[in-house]
Amino acid sequence: MNQPREVCNFDVALEFVKRLRSLKHRSSQSTRLEVVYHWTREENVNKIIENNLKPPGATNADGTQIHVLNGEAFGRGIYASTDVNYGRAYGAGLSCGFLCLAFPGHMGRTPHGKGIPKRLCKKDDCYQQGSLRVYRSSEQVLPLFFTDLPTAPRLSEVAQTIARVLRERVLEQSVTELEFKKGEKVEVLWHGSYWQAEVAQVRADGLLDVKWLFPFQTWPAECGVSTARLRRPEGH
Repeated sequence: MNQPREVCNFDVALEFVKRLRSLKHRSSQSTRLEVVYHWTREENVNKIIENNLKPPGATNADGTQIHVLNGEAFGRGIYASTDVNYGRAYGAGLSCGFLCLAFPGHMGRTPHGKGIPKRLCKKDDCYQQGSLRVYRSSEQVLPLFFTDLPTAPRLSEVAQTIARVLRERVLEQSVTELEFKKGEKVEVLWHGSYWQAEVAQVRADGLLDVKWLFPFQTWPAECGVSTARLRRPEGH
């Protein structure tokens, strides 16, 4: 049970792809694919693999209902994070959690001014605060792997490769749209989390050299980075 492994369910994946395809003519922000993590207790693992992550109030195939277990501080939905360490305590001692692909749909944001929601609202499909994500429906989330911390970076790269295929084949984004250019601001997956950087060099072998941005600009540059580890910041 508590071992890294692939957990992708065909029926769950089909619903995820259908929902993603239905949004392909919306803004690119609505279909922005990213890797997120969800930690849970051992008794919930098989039900999630069989039924997907579900918001409280939803029902599994066997008729069992999903109940609120850890509060609803940011609204009723499916809680996940882009930070692999976020929420580990909810695993109650498990060394593995779910690594998923997810997309926001229409998304509320953390408050930067008056009138901006502080939790998942009725008009939103997703709420974001820092690394935290709250998704309204199961079709926005696709569990791919059950992973521990040491294995997460490698599996995250695999998930990013899957995301690239989905962008090309489901969202029909051109290769040119997916390319990164020298000087472009990016976010780089490193040890399970994303960090702000700038593309310093696009190499002939297709790999990139990146330099870190404030406040990490004194870190050594990262060389030979696969594009599977990169994403564009929100709003780009």
